[in-house]
Formats: sequence, C-alpha cells, structure tokens
Amino acid sequence: MSLKKKTVDIFEAINLAMRPSDENFSILLSYFFVWFKPVWLKTAIKDWTSPREVLQNYVTGTYSILTKKILQLWWEPWLNDFLSDANKVYNYLSKDPELKKLLDTAEGRKYLNYAVKEIYDWAYEIASS
Repeated sequence: MSLKKKTVDIFEAINLAMRPSDENFSILLSYFFVWFKPVWLKTAIKDWTSPREVLQNYVTGTYSILTKKILQLWWEPWLNDFLSDANKVYNYLSKDPELKKLLDTAEGRKYLNYAVKEIYDWAYEIASS
C-alpha cells in the first residue's frame, strides 16, 4: 500500500483545516505529505536538514497567521497525539515503500526522531503563542 498522492487545492485544504475532525485530519496529512518525496528525504537524511528551518521558510506573512490558527485548532487531540510519537509518523510514512526503505536505516530512524521532535517543538511554540 502506498501513500495516496493527491494534488493539493489550497482553498479545499484551508476549508478542511477550519473544520477539525478525524476524517479531515487524515485528508490534511495526505495534503501535507504530498510534497514529501523519497529524493527529499534522502537528501534531508544525508544533509541533516532542519525541518524547523524548512517550515519557517514557508510560513511567513499571511501564512504565519493562518498557520497559527490552524495549529491552534488542530493541536488537541490530533497534532499533539501524532507528533508526540515518532512511531506514528513512521507508520504513516512507511506506507510508501520508497520512504520505508529510507526510514528503515539507522540514519533514517535517527533523522526521523530528530525531525519529528523539531516539528513538534515548532508547532507547539506556534500553537501555544
């Protein structure tokens, strides 16, 4: 089973983001991870790319206000639960065989644990501010 890759319609994503539910969380995860390609993960592991820096580069200006609102709406129970357990993120990403192959290495697991903690800390700081 591979991750469902879907073209992201930004207006649909914003509409879903404003209506927290289990079903919408699943859809939004697929939107978020649509850009998460094996070539990116391979480079991120090799270069030890900071996910916090990547996210901060994308979340500026108007997007920062919208991101804060979305993170606040979704923090409990969805984001906190998902991001507080690297195994949940691994289980989600490893549905894609190419990502699983990268994550099933020692460096891949170390990077995943690092990246999940960085993303959790970044999201928590924004959601709680």
